Amino acid sequence: MKPALTKASSKGMPGAFSRSNITVRSPPQETTVPMSKKATAPNDSPSNKAVEMGEPPSNKVSPPNAASPKNVENELTLTEGLKRIRDLLDEMNPQGKNVTLKNEALDVLNKLFDLAGPTRGPTHDPHQQPMTSGGDGGSVAGDIKEIKETLKAMIADKPKTWAQVARTTPNTGEVPGWRQRQEKLRRERAKTNVLITTRNANEEAKQGLKNMDEAQITATAKGEMVRANKDPNSIQAVRKTANHGLCIQCPTEQAAEEVRTMDWRSLLGGSEVIKPQYGVVVHGVLKLHVNFDTQSPDEINKRIGDLNDKINIKQVVPLRKRTRNPNASAQSIIIFVEDPARADECISHGIYIGKQNHAAERYMPQCQIKQCFNCQGYGHTAGICTGKKACGNCGKDHETRECKNEEAHCVQCQGPHPAWHHECPVRKRESMRLESMRDELSSWFTK
Repeated sequence: MKPALTKASSKGMPGAFSRSNITVRSPPQETTVPMSKKATAPNDSPSNKAVEMGEPPSNKVSPPNAASPKNVENELTLTEGLKRIRDLLDEMNPQGKNVTLKNEALDVLNKLFDLAGPTRGPTHDPHQQPMTSGGDGGSVAGDIKEIKETLKAMIADKPKTWAQVARTTPNTGEVPGWRQRQEKLRRERAKTNVLITTRNANEEAKQGLKNMDEAQITATAKGEMVRANKDPNSIQAVRKTANHGLCIQCPTEQAAEEVRTMDWRSLLGGSEVIKPQYGVVVHGVLKLHVNFDTQSPDEINKRIGDLNDKINIKQVVPLRKRTRNPNASAQSIIIFVEDPARADECISHGIYIGKQNHAAERYMPQCQIKQCFNCQGYGHTAGICTGKKACGNCGKDHETRECKNEEAHCVQCQGPHPAWHHECPVRKRESMRLESMRDELSSWFTK
């Protein structure tokens, strides 16, 4: 065998090739210790480490570049886990998958924390060098804990949507003012708007309004004002509303009053002007005094009106159409009046029912849960729903009343219950949002 060629690498000697009788072997590979900057000394063999730890040396010799499968697996798991956390943070956004990504990232961190703990259980390899994060002696567990705290801080600093703020912000008595401004703007608009309902109109009038666009309806309404010898400029615009209604927008309150005096019943085939009503809710009313099953609406209005001289009661209805306990002796009712100042007096001083003074509060229909019977979503009704049909019992594509499935499935939260169940987490969040909205609105109609 021919002698091998070696390269002189002594310090200060220029590199040169010369013949040598020493057989060349592959140089030992450098062993990498995960999460450590401290290099292993050449003489730190497993046997020496075992002697230092008080254990007898092993006769089995491992190659310098051999690592146990467990160590390699842990190293890859830690690396992949950290990469996964980085990807999750890149994908995180406050409007979409923020909560899901947060939980997944924290789950990965928790697993890494367990993996990098000081004790690995009965399978712990005593020959494995502890993984350190540098010269300061800190453990990987400390690094993972620091990353976890940083991640929590980053998530806490993420901006939230209004719905998230409304669901999570506790009521501290401070009103942000946004909803109060919206409520005030709505009341101001109501003073200059005239609402007309076509519910009792004939089919010819309904079909005619359906075939006309809003510009044509506005021109027709102004023409009727001219024929009635009234100022057509009292009408700025007319727009269609839900349930075949019309909203006539006027420039001033005086113009709105002039429009209300028009005989819309004869002009629009039985259509009527809707006068605004203001409702107050009264709880704990005995059915002995107000019973919707045995008393007529006129009788109920007269009974309450006789005990409250200053209040012109227009309508009394139950707060809930379907009560949880139909056999209860008391109930909650809504009393509607046309004067907002009178409604505020009921809120301030109470209202007499059956010679007993009951506390009253403002009726806020916008703060009650509104669930669609078509898609089972919240915030709208089936009359204006554009979503996909879903059964409220099993969540499939058919009417709820046609459902024959015995197993319930919520289309909102995918839970084993109907979509309207009071324990549904989606319904609970909607209830919390509405309660937050109620706290922000004023308790009065005029103040």
